Amino acid sequence: MTRPMSRPPTWVRLVRRSTALGLGLALAACDGRPAAQRAPAGTAVVALPNDLRDMNPLVADEAYSSEVLRYALFLPLVGLGPKLEYTPRLAESWEMLGDTGVVLHLRRDVRWQDGVPTTAEDALFTVQRALDPATAYPGISAFAAWTGGEVLDSFTVRFHFKPGAEPLAGLPFLPVVPKHLLDTIPPARLRQAAFNQHPIGNGPFRVVSHQANDRWVLEANPDFPAALGGPPPHPRLLMPGGPQNP
Repeated sequence: MTRPMSRPPTWVRLVRRSTALGLGLALAACDGRPAAQRAPAGTAVVALPNDLRDMNPLVADEAYSSEVLRYALFLPLVGLGPKLEYTPRLAESWEMLGDTGVVLHLRRDVRWQDGVPTTAEDALFTVQRALDPATAYPGISAFAAWTGGEVLDSFTVRFHFKPGAEPLAGLPFLPVVPKHLLDTIPPARLRQAAFNQHPIGNGPFRVVSHQANDRWVLEANPDFPAALGGPPPHPRLLMPGGPQNP
C-alpha cells in the first residue's frame, strides 16, 4: 500500500503558497532555456523527471502521476491531516457503522469539469471498479476487507467491509472518477482508455493540453469550491517532463 503522507508533496505546497506569478521551480530540458522564461505570464512551472502517464486514478502506478491526480486534478473522498487524521475532501462528513461499514455525505458544490455534478454514483462506481480484479488497481491491498456498497441518495453513499485493519486507510489515495465518462469501458480496458490522456476531473486544476514526453498544461478550475481552498493562485500550471524512465 502507498505510504501515508501527512501533507501534500513540496511542489503542491509551493504552488498553493506562492502568489508570485511566473514561478520557475527547475529547468526544463526541452530547449535548454529555463522553463519560466518560456512560460507565459501567470504560469507556475513544475519540472518533472519524466512524463506523466495513465492519468486515471484507477490505473496510475507512477509516483508523480499519482500525486498530480490526487492533489491537482481529482478529489478523494477523504484526505489526511498533519497528524494523519482523516479530513473532509469530497465527503464533508461521515459516520462509521461500527467496524463493518461507513456512510459518507458528499459535498453538493463539486462538479466535473464538463459541468456534471459529482455524486454518490461516482463514488460507488470508483470503489466498485477498484475492487474489480480486472481493473488491477495498484492500491487494492488497502481495500482487501471491503465487500461493496450502495447509494443512499444523490450525495450519500454507504460502504461495507469486514472487521480488521483500518478500513478507511485507502480512501485518501483513491480519487473519485466520473462514472458517466468511464462506465462504458470494461475494467480490463481502463488502462487503454482515451480518458487517461485527456482526464476530466473535479480538482483545483484542469487539463488544457498535453504533448507526449514534453509537457502537461493545467489551468485553475474557476469553479473549485471556496470551502476547499477555491481556485489556485496561479491561473496556469506548466509541468514539463521528458521520456518515461524505463
